[in-house]
Amino acid sequence: MLAPVKTLAVILVLFAATVCTSCKKTGSDAEPCTRLADEFRTVRRAGSLACSADDDCACFAGVDPEVPCGGVIDAKTAQKLATIEKKMSGPPACRLDHQCAAQICNPGCAAGRCVATKPSFH
Repeated sequence: MLAPVKTLAVILVLFAATVCTSCKKTGSDAEPCTRLADEFRTVRRAGSLACSADDDCACFAGVDPEVPCGGVIDAKTAQKLATIEKKMSGPPACRLDHQCAAQICNPGCAAGRCVATKPSFH
């Protein structure tokens, strides 16, 4: 009876080692993550907070250590960032070493500038 338990344990360890996509990447596996993070940062820095309407603004995910919990930016840049973020979450499954509190991003335009929480009047 002990042999099947040991076999199962070995199988589980091997399975975990091969599918651990959230493990921190090192060596050559880290290169795609570094490249994607650099691309994300470059695109985000080139973005703008200028707006003339609420639809000009959007939220972006926190995949850049400079802005670890995300934020708001112009909608066109947010679309580009979402594409990069999607690449980061699939293979190579890049992981950031931070956690953010739950938050709701309700982007809007206030006084010509994108803001994270649009004031609402009821």
